[in-house]
Amino acid sequence: IKEAELCQRYIDPNLSALFDDPEHNILFRWTSTTNQEFKDSFAKGSITSQRPDSCISELNGLYFGSSLGYVEVKPAAEENNKYLVSKDLVRLGTLTKNSIDISGLKSCMGIQVVNHIITFFMNELKADGMYFLTEIGTVKTPSCIEDLGTFIHYFDELAAILKCYEKNYVLLSSDQIGAFYMKRRSTIPDEEFYALSPSKSNKRKSVSMPPPPN
Repeated sequence: IKEAELCQRYIDPNLSALFDDPEHNILFRWTSTTNQEFKDSFAKGSITSQRPDSCISELNGLYFGSSLGYVEVKPAAEENNKYLVSKDLVRLGTLTKNSIDISGLKSCMGIQVVNHIITFFMNELKADGMYFLTEIGTVKTPSCIEDLGTFIHYFDELAAILKCYEKNYVLLSSDQIGAFYMKRRSTIPDEEFYALSPSKSNKRKSVSMPPPPN
């Protein structure tokens, strides 16, 4: 199954049901476009231009507002590629951090999909310059009719994940925002991010680790 088919046939029905809420001006959409925080802050040069596969967006009238969550997807053909899977996780951490910093959110959700496994994370600025990306749950989406019976066992976990998301994506209050701004740190520039992550041609090269202390 290619990535596009995985998203459209298996992942979208589950994530849209959880996070798409037009009545409250929240949309779950497959984007593959530059995230809204980068567009809003392009002149500052401090926000990454990395493109998420999907985004949970707040709608302000005719325009998209804060990004409340991001999704990165890898199909079955790439599930054993640790380089690409790890890079997606780093990208989720970067994107959710940016949304927290720019929008003044308490937390932002990151969702990593690898084949039919969906892992949910919440990123939060906990202390001075310290952002914590915490795994809050993992579910396996059905890949065929026979799997529908086992998917019922995830309902309680999905309800807990949704409750955690709804409780924590809120905007910080006016009396909290001052201390919050003091704790923020700038995001690593895209150039440095790509310099730190090896190219695809180098992903199988060994990594030299420092010797253990005496």
